[in-house]
Amino acid sequence: MALNLGVVIGTLAVGILLPMGIQIVFGVTTMFYVLFFLVTVFTFNVPIEKSSIKPLDEHVGIQSKQISKLVLLICGLVVATYLSYTLWESVMAVHLTNMHIPFYAYSLLWTINGVLILIGQPFVNMLAPYMKLKRQIEIGIIIFAISFIMLIFIHSFIGFVLDFVVLTIGEMLGLPGIPAWVDELTQQSNTGKYQGMVNISISIGRALGPLYGGLVIDHLGYSSLFLSAGILITLSLGIVSLQVTKMRKIS
Repeated sequence: MALNLGVVIGTLAVGILLPMGIQIVFGVTTMFYVLFFLVTVFTFNVPIEKSSIKPLDEHVGIQSKQISKLVLLICGLVVATYLSYTLWESVMAVHLTNMHIPFYAYSLLWTINGVLILIGQPFVNMLAPYMKLKRQIEIGIIIFAISFIMLIFIHSFIGFVLDFVVLTIGEMLGLPGIPAWVDELTQQSNTGKYQGMVNISISIGRALGPLYGGLVIDHLGYSSLFLSAGILITLSLGIVSLQVTKMRKIS
């Protein structure tokens, strides 16, 4: 929620500050990074109490290796998901303008995304007592993948708005829960390591997304790009689910 609130406020701020000069925009950005650095230094110093450390897993050896493998596969799913998500931040702007949809309409999609998350995320959090985290993530990722398949058949701005609503619902259900799921699977002593792997996977996905999108569009076109993104996400989720099933059999 905080991430999307920042996106909404930041987008609005750029519109106000840019007429004053690009130096003002970069100066304000730098000021906020310095502020965040100070908050990190003086606030994020919470000691881990011994009582908060998870007990060692009774199953060692094979079970421990399977958990590590599952986390790696989840990281692969994160790469596939954010690679696809980044397409909206890169090539989709060109796709919409090629359809003679004005650029401000593309910006409006992100405003809708941020507002929907701010309003909808608290309701998604209420699902916790009624739905297992893994199931919630699976449903969210499937909806997320469906939104890319839908893009193949959309040729109007209203269609893109509806698709972005579907994507946002999938995002709310699936993406925020992944770090929490990894935390559930791993020991407290390894939390930093595995959460770092998740963050690295997000960065890899964001780095590969524009390159992947550009290559596929040049050789195959937008429809093939959307189809491949949906298949890539679904395939990654299927591999993760197979690993979970394998672990249950071992247990």
